[in-house]
Amino acid sequence: MFDNLPTELVITIVHCAFKLFIVFDPSTLVSLAQTSRTLHDLIVPHLHHTMVVTHTNLGTVERLTNPDEEMRPAAEQITDRVRVLIVLVPPMPSSRINARIFRNLEHIQAPVGFVQEVAIAERCPLRHIHAWYMGFEELERRLPPSLLNKLTHVSGFPLEPSDEDYGVHAMNPERWLTLIVDCLPALTHLAFDAVLVDSPDNKQACADFDMDVFRQILEAALGYQRLQLVAFRVAGIYVERWGEFTRVGRDLNDQRLRVWRDSRVYAEWQDEEVGQMEDLLQRRTIWTETRPLVDQ
Repeated sequence: MFDNLPTELVITIVHCAFKLFIVFDPSTLVSLAQTSRTLHDLIVPHLHHTMVVTHTNLGTVERLTNPDEEMRPAAEQITDRVRVLIVLVPPMPSSRINARIFRNLEHIQAPVGFVQEVAIAERCPLRHIHAWYMGFEELERRLPPSLLNKLTHVSGFPLEPSDEDYGVHAMNPERWLTLIVDCLPALTHLAFDAVLVDSPDNKQACADFDMDVFRQILEAALGYQRLQLVAFRVAGIYVERWGEFTRVGRDLNDQRLRVWRDSRVYAEWQDEEVGQMEDLLQRRTIWTETRPLVDQ
């Protein structure tokens, strides 16, 4: 089919088709890959680059990651191609996902238990994490030194150091940030994800967000010269306080500070999960979408 076309043009066509169908109709990509050896070789290595685990496909992923001996070679062909793993389901005792089978992950966004399991895999090249259901201050306690020593990109929620729900009791913001960065000697990129569903129930939580504490945390982070980028996303109901976030950023006046104003409507957590899935399947992350404040 492509025999008479330049290789560069074939790659461009397939790349455009891939970006279109991977989000809206991945089954079409599978069918396309079966039409010729050339398309198979171009598509299949990228088809499983990003794996998103939801309630819908949880059972399938559990079976894939726990194959019997006969199916193990085929299963590992798939899991070894996965570079980005996104787990959008909360940690459940009944879950049987075997995270150790993902041996070539570079980026993971998942509950911390999955991150711990992946870290056990020998020679896993994991460098980027966004760990759910944990505060930044838990990194040193929950993850092994073998992983902490090589992480370059870390993102998570900007939990306030006075938030007792997460076991952080009135800790000085600078001290809180220092504990995080000092246990990550290779860290160069740090991001905070300020997102809260835009619902009446969260109005007070939004109002209670301590902008002074957030300012102190960002200022402490920017004090580390090895941090090449300090970023934050403002999403959901927090967009109502966009002016305050931008004032904090402009007051700090540092070119390394970047921000992403995510204006999509998140009326419930399912909306935010859908947004994450679309972003990650299209390879949009907080690292690619944040911009200097002067561009906002």
